[in-house]
Amino acid sequence: MKKGLNILAIIEVVSSGTVLLPRNYMGLSTDAKPTTDSNGHALSAESTFTVIDTGAKYIFDGAVWWPISQQVTVTGSLANERVNGADISVTNTLPTKVVAFEKYIEITRAANTTAYAQGQIVNGNGLTTLSALDLSAVAVAGQVIQITSVSFYSSNGGATTKLDPIVLFFKVNNPAASGVADGTAFTPTYTELTTNMAASVNPDEWGSLVVYGTNAYKFMLTEISRIATLDANGKLYVGIVANNAYTPTSGEKFGYTFKGYLL
Repeated sequence: MKKGLNILAIIEVVSSGTVLLPRNYMGLSTDAKPTTDSNGHALSAESTFTVIDTGAKYIFDGAVWWPISQQVTVTGSLANERVNGADISVTNTLPTKVVAFEKYIEITRAANTTAYAQGQIVNGNGLTTLSALDLSAVAVAGQVIQITSVSFYSSNGGATTKLDPIVLFFKVNNPAASGVADGTAFTPTYTELTTNMAASVNPDEWGSLVVYGTNAYKFMLTEISRIATLDANGKLYVGIVANNAYTPTSGEKFGYTFKGYLL
């Protein structure tokens, strides 16, 4: 007599004991995807779910599980298939090909060396709104995107203390009544923050720092996953907040490169 194999419906893979870190799950296509971990804590955004019997993968944005698109190559033609001598109608239900994007944004600050305090907005000279990450050429209104890489550049390579930037992504170009002009203290209300923020990159996440003499320096952050939804115009809006006291150069330039995929 053969003994049956008892398999758990959903397997939770825990990479750390910290409850706020993302979890990785494996389960069957018939299993309900969790919204709390095995300890009953609210599931962290960027958790993943792999479907064992189909190979499909999903990522959690803090509220909803989203499929991660996969590129599929079909060899041959489905246009002229016949069964028993009769034409058949074929409906293509394969996943849409993944569309990648890479966008660069640059701002130039005022021609002065007024220092930034921690918590102040870093913006271009005279700007009262945030710069747009404009994907309207390849995305549709309300498109969900995945940001996988962020690079931050400054033309002040000679700075003894480098700017420690917080990068914030918003659904609107002026997310707080306190304003987003250069040097303004960024003090959004709770409602403004929860309503308007789409994603963020925190200072302690930055990876390598590269200094190019006195000409420039660059921070890089790769292999991340930030899920965000574009506005009705196919855009997100990018704000930089200083996480430290920083003395800029006159007319200093700041640039940001964003890479990712449309989902």
